[in-house]
Amino acid sequence: FSVSGNSQRTNKLGEKFLDRRISLASDPFHPQILSSPFDGEGGVIKPVSWVKDGELKNLRYSRFWAKEKGKEATPGAGSFSLGGEERSFEELIHSIDDGLLISNFWYIRSVEPMNILYTGLTRDGVFRIQKGEISYPVHNFRWNESPITVFNQLQQFSRPEKVGSMLVPAFVVEGFNLSSPSKAV
Repeated sequence: FSVSGNSQRTNKLGEKFLDRRISLASDPFHPQILSSPFDGEGGVIKPVSWVKDGELKNLRYSRFWAKEKGKEATPGAGSFSLGGEERSFEELIHSIDDGLLISNFWYIRSVEPMNILYTGLTRDGVFRIQKGEISYPVHNFRWNESPITVFNQLQQFSRPEKVGSMLVPAFVVEGFNLSSPSKAV
């Protein structure tokens, strides 16, 4: 993660830039989310702590960029795990007075790579939550948001669960940017 300013780029390595509860790691040998120990370039994927207690610990270096910068290459991650808290998904739902449950994102694209801004659509599962209960389905939305912003607007999250090749919790965040309704199915 790097930012630009005054035509000089600096990264946030060693800095706290996320909520202190955020720890993100990748490990192809994690027993719950095993993945290939090799990336698409044939590099060996090792366990990496990317963010620990909100602090950026490591950056991704391709073989080319590692050679340019005199660093060790960090092949693409195999499987990600994001820490959580000891709450169930149901407990999160019951804690929300008024909000939306978004259960699936689709069509995720980078808008501003330097600012880590993405856009996408919700798909097949947006529901209104009222007084701690899922009330009814609502239409899909286009969204524009940065995971950095989301992880700094975190109110609470659940125990991590396996989703594909990741181990991630459900989140309750304040102010997720749903920019417009979408007719996407």
